[in-house]
Amino acid sequence: MKLLKSLFLEDWRLKLLSIVIALFLWAWVRVSDTAPFIVSKEIQVINGNPEYTYKLDAKRVRIKLSLPQRTKLNDVAEDIRAFVDVKGLGEGEYVSEVKVETRFKLFARIEELEPEYVKVFIVKKPPRGQ
Repeated sequence: MKLLKSLFLEDWRLKLLSIVIALFLWAWVRVSDTAPFIVSKEIQVINGNPEYTYKLDAKRVRIKLSLPQRTKLNDVAEDIRAFVDVKGLGEGEYVSEVKVETRFKLFARIEELEPEYVKVFIVKKPPRGQ
C-alpha cells in the first residue's frame, strides 16, 4: 500500500504535467494529419441597404481548405459561408474582399481563395410603381 501511495503521490505535479503534454501532443498529431479539400460556395451580400440593388461580377468562390483526414467533409462544406460586406457603401462600383467563415476555425485552414476580391455594383432601386 505504501508503494502504491508513493507511486502516485510523489512528484505528482510532474506526472500531471507529463499527462497534459502527452494529451496535447496526441491531439496535435491527430489534427495535423491534413488533406486538401476544395469547395465552391455562392457569395452572399451582407449588411445591404434595402434601397439598393447589389450585383457581383463573380457569383461563386472556390475555396481550398486543409482539413484533418478524419473530418466529415459534408459537415464542413455545409457550414462554410462566403460573403461580401457592403455596410456603408453607396451607389457606385467597388472592389471588395471575399470573406469566408466557418465554425470549424481550429481545424479548417483556408489555403486558397479564388477570387479573393470581387467587383460590387450598387444601383439605387427605382421608386415603387415605376
